[in-house]
Amino acid sequence: TAALAMAAAAAAAAALPARALAAEAERLGCTAMAIDGGASTTGSAFSVENTDCNLCDFRLNFVPARDFREQDSRRDVFFNQPAYPRWVGYGRGDIYNPSEGQEMSVPIGSIPQVKHTYGYYESINPLMNDQGLGVGESSCGAMLQNRLPNSTDITGPVGIIDAMTMLQLALERCATARCAVELLGEMAETHGYIPYVGEPSKGFVDGRPVWADSGEAFTFADAKGEAWVFNVVGGIEGVVRSVWAARRVPKGHLAVVANEFTPMALPMKPNDEYLFAKDIRKAALAAKLWDGKEPLDFAQVFAPDPRQYGTGSPPVPLYSSLRRWRLFSLAAPSLNLKLEFDQRKLPFSVKVETPITHRDVMKMMSDGYEGTEFDMTQGILAGPYRTPFRVEGGPTSMGDVPRGISIFRTLYSTITETGPSQSLVWYAPDTPKTSVYVPLDHRVASGVSRTFSKGNHQEFDRTAAWWAFGFVNNWMQLNYEGMSEQDVYPMMKEWQDKIDAEWGEARQLDPKLIKDWQMHLQEQLAASWWGLADRLVWKYNDMSTTTPNVTDSSDGYPEWYAKMIGYSQDVHPIWVQPVPRPDATLPGYVASTVVLPRAWDESAEQWVDWAPLPMCPLPDADVDMGLAATAPGALDTGLLAGLIALVAALSAGVGASVGFVVGRRRGERSTGYLLLQ
Repeated sequence: TAALAMAAAAAAAAALPARALAAEAERLGCTAMAIDGGASTTGSAFSVENTDCNLCDFRLNFVPARDFREQDSRRDVFFNQPAYPRWVGYGRGDIYNPSEGQEMSVPIGSIPQVKHTYGYYESINPLMNDQGLGVGESSCGAMLQNRLPNSTDITGPVGIIDAMTMLQLALERCATARCAVELLGEMAETHGYIPYVGEPSKGFVDGRPVWADSGEAFTFADAKGEAWVFNVVGGIEGVVRSVWAARRVPKGHLAVVANEFTPMALPMKPNDEYLFAKDIRKAALAAKLWDGKEPLDFAQVFAPDPRQYGTGSPPVPLYSSLRRWRLFSLAAPSLNLKLEFDQRKLPFSVKVETPITHRDVMKMMSDGYEGTEFDMTQGILAGPYRTPFRVEGGPTSMGDVPRGISIFRTLYSTITETGPSQSLVWYAPDTPKTSVYVPLDHRVASGVSRTFSKGNHQEFDRTAAWWAFGFVNNWMQLNYEGMSEQDVYPMMKEWQDKIDAEWGEARQLDPKLIKDWQMHLQEQLAASWWGLADRLVWKYNDMSTTTPNVTDSSDGYPEWYAKMIGYSQDVHPIWVQPVPRPDATLPGYVASTVVLPRAWDESAEQWVDWAPLPMCPLPDADVDMGLAATAPGALDTGLLAGLIALVAALSAGVGASVGFVVGRRRGERSTGYLLLQ
């Protein structure tokens, strides 16, 4: 029977349409949290996720609960693609019914079906079921990789349960977080885990193959107040089809996963706090990933060193550590946690100092490191209007930008709040920094309005709520500070306060009435946000601000920004280079205390230039720099040669890069040279 099932799975996988096997341009690189009920004001546990993916299918849906007959003994499993449409077929909601030109999704295998499955909310990932079990997800680097039934390019075991299917199964079959991790562990060992379509990127560290985004970390929270983190990677042929481990979040604690497995030192045997594959140690030894010395730490053994690998060169260790450090610091500020270059040095979780609410979690998932030395509203890349969003993509060979918590490509944010008094998932379309969370009650089946359940990335659609929030965020980049302070942030607060007040009354109603309120709220919010979008277009047209009393008032550049870039009466193009610190009067500036490397030596596979920028304050524009003035446009080549020699000497002496730019006095060009960097 097993051989027949494997043959059928291989044939089905071979028949997959080409679009389902193509690597996606963007991957699911998400930020997830698991919070124990003892950390909240109500005893509710939280499972949280900012889902970050440019091209993923963002439609919101409710999969109905179902009962199955004896003849329905098998459940088909699919290699689900993240892009629209993520699945095409019947029985999981009307949004999946095939449209003209769409091909039905083809299963790659099947597993035994159960008699009853729970209903649940889902988008690109499942969110929360009708039992109050919520999930989050974050893809992680892995040392072991499984393969599809028809694949020959990887030597790992065959797997047929992809990450999306794993989460579906957890919500279909479980009411508690503990049940979810036990079920997924069994599924991983029996049927083999595989990552999302297009997720893994192969690389090498010390001659060994590694796969970025191949492993998965899931967060679970349930109505009992428990929260768990579940890790899974590929397996070892002949030992175990997939390696997995799970840890319960300690009482009153908050755990964060940000695209790297977190510390999880395992006991010799599973217990109430730890669960893991029976042959996990045998697999570690067989793969030559572990020397047998206890304890076995999942992150140290089954994940590559985050300082040494990435999807390209150089590695991006701060991609994870910055987010984990910040979220921990918000939850437990008195710890004064140090930012670690290697996120594995940060704890698995921290005890929350002040009991939190859903509004506190919303604020955390919208954070831009404000008030820290990594404040994303600061610096030249924030621009004159202080946007906390960064353009990704490089050039990565030269450097990187801070990996934010709420970013451009955040598809949506979800916060499952589940406990003794209520179970619901708070859902915010697009990036939470500029969005509003709406509640989805676990007792309500199909409580999703049409405007929240439609749309895709290839068509701008004014009937889709997601596009209203996406448009507003993108338009804000013209003048982020102005639009956020005057328009968007006040409206976000107004709506979130209104929703909290109405929800306090609506939650007492019959589920049918809650459903009506829930769907009406979604329609109201979408219409309001389209109205905001239209208002922002005319109010900030042509980089000016139009108000009822003032028409077309030019915004100009803020004075702090003009000073920073050397704005003057000279209308030539202005060129800038980094300096260690800005003018002391810059609003919001926090001095740097963390020393980070500025370069990656590819040949040596190590980080270099571990030194702060040399301190070279800029001279006042009116002060003669002590260099002989020359005619405009002329250069003193002797002086230039001398300064180049000085640069070389300084570079050799401090082991850090040093540069120079042409300086000028007011009214003159090229009057001398100034060491800046």
